[in-house]
Amino acid sequence: TYLNDEYTDSASAATTWATGHKTDGGNISWLPGDPADGDLETIGEILREEKGWAFGVVSTVPFSHATPAAHASHNVDRNDYHGIATEMLTDVKPEVVIGGGHPAWYRGGDDRYIPQDLYNAFKSGTYSAEYVFVERQVCVNGAVSLAAAAQQTVAEGKKLFGLFGGPG
Repeated sequence: TYLNDEYTDSASAATTWATGHKTDGGNISWLPGDPADGDLETIGEILREEKGWAFGVVSTVPFSHATPAAHASHNVDRNDYHGIATEMLTDVKPEVVIGGGHPAWYRGGDDRYIPQDLYNAFKSGTYSAEYVFVERQVCVNGAVSLAAAAQQTVAEGKKLFGLFGGPG
């Protein structure tokens, strides 16, 4: 259980906000009781499918945290950050994902919020046909690098993944 079952946690609250369905504590856009194939379609997924709209998540917390995750992924465990990040970026593929959780800037190299192999794949350009990837760098203004990446994203008709954050 998460905290106290009498109170809604951020995962289930964000799920309700993103899908219109109540769920169990700890669930990320997943039906209560954790049935197989219990993923709930989010408002962003519905609007993309039915209207051709783009959607995304932008957050100051790690992008695979419960609140942003509930809008662009599905999981029975809010703490499965690797599973959430992988599904979000390789399956759901929102047009924009910007958030914290950079492995080099979180607790001195902790890959808690994105699997190291997925981070390495973005860094090496494996996903460059689909995404523009921008990340936090030493002595580089993040706002400037993010604005340049956003312009490149529009010019090239790609998706944007911005990975920032750090210990502060």
